[in-house]
This record gives sequence, C-alpha cells and structure tokens, in this order.
Amino acid sequence: MPRMDDLIRHATLRQLQIFAAVAKQESFSRAAESLYLTQPSVSMQVAKLSRTLGHPLFEHVGKKLTLTEAGQVVLTLCGDIFDALNRAQMTLADMSGLKQGRFRLCVVTTAEYFAPRVLGAFSERYP
Repeated sequence: MPRMDDLIRHATLRQLQIFAAVAKQESFSRAAESLYLTQPSVSMQVAKLSRTLGHPLFEHVGKKLTLTEAGQVVLTLCGDIFDALNRAQMTLADMSGLKQGRFRLCVVTTAEYFAPRVLGAFSERYP
C-alpha cells in the first residue's frame, strides 16, 4: 500500500488530468488527441499513476476500455480535486478584485430567440 508521502511525491496533477481524460473518452488515443499529446505518453503517464497508487485503473473488456473499481474511486477523487482547484482559483481572483468562474447554460430550442439578448447583456457586464 503506497504511503501518503509516496503519493504526494510521485502522483502529479497532470497524471490525474490525463487519467480523467482517458476515463471520459474511454480511449487512450482519443484522450491523447484531446490533450495534444501522443498516445504512448498518455499510456505511460496512466501506467505511472497506476504504479504509484498500487492498483490498475483500467481494464480491457473485449475491445472496450473500462474503469476498474480503483479507477472509479480515483475518477471521483479527481473531480473533487479539480473542483477544489477551481474554487481556489476563483477565490484568489476575487481577492484580486476579478470576478471569474464557469458559466454553464442548458436551454431548449425556443431559447434561441431570447438567449442571445440575455447572454449579450451578461457578456458586457462580465467580460
């Protein structure tokens, strides 16, 4: 079982980002493309993270790539870590007098008539 010091020293945020991309894309190749990396470097970073954690993170079931139980746990933790980093970034930006954050919008097709006006005003107020 890896010690906390080993995890901090050897697991990187970049490895977690790469792992999360592979999990989301369900493919090493597609993750590599989305991250502008080579497929071998993505595979190598996921393998290093797996060794550091002491558990396999993916398994191949037929031709499909799936998360192992450990991979599911790590993916959930990646979400927590990335959310905490985003909150820290927003808090520090607020301290600097900057307002920033993530804006997500889901609309029905009829919104195409009024959403541009609302978003235009929002964009002017919060560039």
